[in-house]
Amino acid sequence: MARTGPTRGADGRFVAREATCTSARSRRGVGQLALLTPAIIFGLLGFAFPVCWVGALVLMGILWGAIAVTRQAATGGKGVLGEVVDVVVHEAKDFADSATHPTETEAR
Repeated sequence: MARTGPTRGADGRFVAREATCTSARSRRGVGQLALLTPAIIFGLLGFAFPVCWVGALVLMGILWGAIAVTRQAATGGKGVLGEVVDVVVHEAKDFADSATHPTETEAR
């Protein structure tokens, strides 16, 4: 019979088991499935009503972005959204600096 009690390390101390967080993964999967289902429905309706293709493409684009963001965050990176925000903020600061401090060629 297998023991299901706490495990001990080589030094005799209790060792914490690695927690598997499947609930967080399943919640992400439910959200992605919630986006994919209407996209498929709009795609199928697109055969009868061509305007529904637009809705399907928009929903699939949102789903693709959500998958990219969660994948980047899961790998320990900053995340796609964070990188986009950094680029936009940097460009806005450059624009503001150029408006307040014109270069020599712009001053002429």
